Amino acid sequence: MKVLIENLCSGVSNEDLSCLMGNLKGFVGTYLKKDKSGMSEGVGYALFETLLDGRRAILQCNGIKMHGREIKISPITEIPCSVVRGDFWR
Repeated sequence: MKVLIENLCSGVSNEDLSCLMGNLKGFVGTYLKKDKSGMSEGVGYALFETLLDGRRAILQCNGIKMHGREIKISPITEIPCSVVRGDFWR
Protein backbone atom coordinates (compact mmCIF):
# COMPACT_ATOMS: atom_id res chain seq x y z
CA MET A 1 0.00 0.00 0.00
CA LYS A 2 1.24 3.47 -0.86
CA VAL A 3 0.66 6.30 1.59
CA LEU A 4 0.93 10.05 1.13
CA ILE A 5 2.84 12.05 3.75
CA GLU A 6 2.01 15.78 3.80
CA ASN A 7 2.91 18.96 5.72
CA LEU A 8 6.63 18.19 5.78
CA CYS A 9 9.03 21.08 6.34
CA SER A 10 11.56 21.98 3.66
CA GLY A 11 14.41 20.63 5.79
CA VAL A 12 13.09 17.05 5.91
CA SER A 13 15.19 14.46 4.07
CA ASN A 14 14.33 11.09 2.59
CA GLU A 15 16.46 9.59 5.36
CA ASP A 16 14.21 11.31 7.94
CA LEU A 17 11.15 9.68 6.36
CA SER A 18 12.88 6.30 6.28
CA CYS A 19 13.81 6.70 9.95
CA LEU A 20 10.20 7.51 10.83
CA MET A 21 8.71 4.59 8.91
CA GLY A 22 11.59 2.12 9.00
CA ASN A 23 10.58 0.29 12.17
CA LEU A 24 6.99 -0.23 11.06
CA LYS A 25 5.89 -3.69 9.94
CA GLY A 26 5.96 -4.19 6.17
CA PHE A 27 7.92 -1.01 5.39
CA VAL A 28 9.49 -1.12 1.91
CA GLY A 29 10.73 2.40 1.17
CA THR A 30 10.09 6.15 0.98
CA TYR A 31 10.31 8.88 -1.61
CA LEU A 32 10.52 12.62 -0.89
CA LYS A 33 9.34 15.03 -3.57
CA LYS A 34 11.96 17.79 -4.02
CA ASP A 35 12.11 21.09 -5.85
CA LYS A 36 14.86 22.09 -8.31
CA SER A 37 17.11 23.23 -5.47
CA GLY A 38 16.85 19.83 -3.78
CA MET A 39 14.62 20.99 -0.92
CA SER A 40 11.49 19.14 0.15
CA GLU A 41 8.25 20.29 -1.44
CA GLY A 42 6.44 19.21 1.72
CA VAL A 43 5.19 15.91 0.30
CA GLY A 44 6.54 12.39 0.54
CA TYR A 45 5.39 8.83 -0.04
CA ALA A 46 5.92 5.51 1.71
CA LEU A 47 5.32 1.99 0.48
CA PHE A 48 4.21 -0.92 2.65
CA GLU A 49 3.95 -4.59 1.71
CA THR A 50 0.25 -4.98 2.49
CA LEU A 51 -2.88 -2.92 2.89
CA LEU A 52 -2.94 -3.78 6.60
CA ASP A 53 0.67 -2.62 7.08
CA GLY A 54 -0.14 0.69 5.40
CA ARG A 55 -3.24 1.22 7.52
CA ARG A 56 -1.24 0.51 10.68
CA ALA A 57 1.36 3.08 9.61
CA ILE A 58 -1.38 5.68 9.13
CA LEU A 59 -2.83 4.96 12.59
CA GLN A 60 0.59 5.05 14.28
CA CYS A 61 2.14 8.05 12.53
CA ASN A 62 -0.64 10.37 11.38
CA GLY A 63 -0.51 13.60 13.39
CA ILE A 64 2.92 13.14 14.93
CA LYS A 65 5.36 16.05 14.88
CA MET A 66 8.37 15.95 12.59
CA HIS A 67 10.75 18.91 12.63
CA GLY A 68 8.09 20.89 14.52
CA ARG A 69 5.22 20.23 12.10
CA GLU A 70 2.27 17.89 12.49
CA ILE A 71 2.37 15.52 9.54
CA LYS A 72 -0.67 14.14 7.76
CA ILE A 73 -0.58 10.58 6.40
CA SER A 74 -3.31 9.22 4.16
CA PRO A 75 -3.77 6.27 1.79
CA ILE A 76 -3.09 6.81 -1.90
CA THR A 77 -4.71 3.58 -2.99
CA GLU A 78 -6.68 0.82 -1.38
CA ILE A 79 -5.33 -1.67 -3.94
CA PRO A 80 -2.23 -3.56 -2.77
CA CYS A 81 0.72 -2.84 -5.04
CA SER A 82 3.76 -4.89 -5.84
CA VAL A 83 6.62 -4.61 -3.39
CA VAL A 84 9.14 -4.91 -6.18
CA ARG A 85 11.12 -1.68 -5.86
CA GLY A 86 10.86 -0.99 -9.58
CA ASP A 87 7.07 -0.83 -9.25
CA PHE A 88 7.15 1.68 -6.37
CA TRP A 89 6.15 4.76 -8.38
CA ARG A 90 3.72 3.23 -10.87
